[in-house]
Amino acid sequence: HPRNWNGIEAPQILASGHHGRIADWRAEEARRETRERRPDLWERYLQAQARENEAKE
Repeated sequence: HPRNWNGIEAPQILASGHHGRIADWRAEEARRETRERRPDLWERYLQAQARENEAKE
């Protein structure tokens, strides 16, 4: 797989072959994109996380 595609450099983690780290990176990227593109959904997610944490206590 090329590390550079159409002039765009692929993140190093994707070339590492470490499946667990790649999955973590993808999950973090999804969270970042949601925060940026859908702040309304991100806020609902944070509220749900807070309720879940309260229920555990």
